[in-house]
Amino acid sequence: AQPPKGKVQPWVVTKCSAEGENCLDTQCCHAVGHQCFKKNKFWATCQASCDPNDKNDTWSCQALGPPSWGLAIKGVPSL
Repeated sequence: AQPPKGKVQPWVVTKCSAEGENCLDTQCCHAVGHQCFKKNKFWATCQASCDPNDKNDTWSCQALGPPSWGLAIKGVPSL
């Protein structure tokens, strides 16, 4: 059965990456609206967007996984 639309599943807390963490293996993010973007074969991180021109051409900015629904955190409305 498909999970209810708009509801973050419990596994997100333990399986997905926080902002600034390497998400190359998890390919999912905690933060609302963030997505895992690849820098190279060794590093990817969760961020709202990625522009290779802003990163001095060192990032491929390949999106890994879908954008996150996000976890309810301080300062962000709960889903």
